[in-house]
Amino acid sequence: MLFAATWLPSFGLIANDYRAVIAGYLAARASRRLADRAPDSRQIKGLLDRTIEELAALDERRARLVSRLAAASARSEEAPLTPQ
Repeated sequence: MLFAATWLPSFGLIANDYRAVIAGYLAARASRRLADRAPDSRQIKGLLDRTIEELAALDERRARLVSRLAAASARSEEAPLTPQ
């Protein structure tokens, strides 16, 4: 599975992006400006909406990467590099 090794760094980057989005949300929520806000306040709802949008975009990126990996894997199994 030669193609899998070339895609693994991309999975690592996506994982780091997930962590960054979550860390950004937690940092914003803990900030002085938002720490004392009620969970149902407009500011917190806006923060959650933006975070969910970012996570959804990452999910789409991950899904595209998985489908490309599956396609590449199928192609590599169809045409082996060495004669059998």
